[in-house]
Amino acid sequence: MSFWLNRGTPSPPRKTPETTSAPTKVVAAAITTSTLKVQTYSLVRGGIQKLLSRFRSDDAVAERVVLDILGGDGLVRKVAAHLRISGLDILTCDMSKHMSHSAWASGMPAILQRANRLLCRSRSVDGVLLAYGTHHIEPYERPSAFKEAHRVLRPGGVLVVHDFEVGGAMEEWFETIVDPFYETGHRFKHFTRDGLAAYTEIAGFSRYRIFDMVDSYRIVAESPEDAELRMGKYLVDMYGLVKVEQSSGAEEAARWVMGKARDIFGRKSPAIGPIFDKADQIWRIEVPRTALVAVGMRPQAGLSRL
Repeated sequence: MSFWLNRGTPSPPRKTPETTSAPTKVVAAAITTSTLKVQTYSLVRGGIQKLLSRFRSDDAVAERVVLDILGGDGLVRKVAAHLRISGLDILTCDMSKHMSHSAWASGMPAILQRANRLLCRSRSVDGVLLAYGTHHIEPYERPSAFKEAHRVLRPGGVLVVHDFEVGGAMEEWFETIVDPFYETGHRFKHFTRDGLAAYTEIAGFSRYRIFDMVDSYRIVAESPEDAELRMGKYLVDMYGLVKVEQSSGAEEAARWVMGKARDIFGRKSPAIGPIFDKADQIWRIEVPRTALVAVGMRPQAGLSRL
C-alpha cells in the first residue's frame, strides 16, 4: 500500500514494548490502555458495522482503502475481519507509539501519524474514519484534521465522523463519571450538531449529512445478576475508572458504575434491562448510547449517494 504514502514516511515501528506517556491535550489515541483489556466484538460490532457500511460501494470494484485515523490497536479492522466484511482494506492509524506497536504486533499494518498531519498523498484513499475518540482532537486542531481528511480522499471518497453531542447522555457520563474517576481525568469537548456541520463544510465537503446513530453496549448472560455485573465490570475497565475500583473493590465498583449508567442512560430508555429473551433463553442488558455522525463525500461527477 506504499503507493499512497508520501516520500520520507517513517518505517513501521519495531515490535518492542513501550510504556505510554501521560495524556496530553493533543490529537490523542482513540483507545486507552484499559480498553485493550476489555473491548470485545459482541459489545461494539453493531456500531462499527454501521459506520463501515458508509464506505462500501454497490459496484464490484477493487477494495476501497479506508484510513482509520484514531485506530488505536486496530479494533475496527479486527471487527471487520470478524464480521467478514469484504471490499474494504482498513489501515489503522494512531499518534500513539504504544497503539501502533500493538497493531503491528497483531500482524496488522499501521501508521504512526496525527489526525491533522497525515502522511498520505493527496487523493490517494477512498475513505477516512474518525471515530471512537474524535473528541480527543482539540477544537483548535479540528479544522485542520477535517481538511486533511478531504485532502487525502479521492473524488467520490467518503469521510465518516463519529462522536457524541454536547448536552447528551454521553457528555454527562464523561463529565460526572469518567473525568473524576479516571486516573488522570478526562476533560475533552464534544461536538455540537452545528459545529460538526461547520467543520465538515469548511473542509470542502459540499455534500454531507449529520445524523444520530444508535451505538449501544450490549451483553448477554445466564442470569440478570450476572448481566448487570458483567456490564458494570466492562464499563469500569472500558473507561479506566480506577479510583472507584481502588476505593471499593472490583465487584462493588461494577455495581456502583452500573447504577450510575442506569441513572444517566436510562432516563430516555428505561428498558435498559436486564430483560429475559424467551426465544434465546438468555438475559440481555443494554447501555443505550446515541452517537452524532457526519458523512461527507468529496465531489465527483455522477456520484450522488451518501
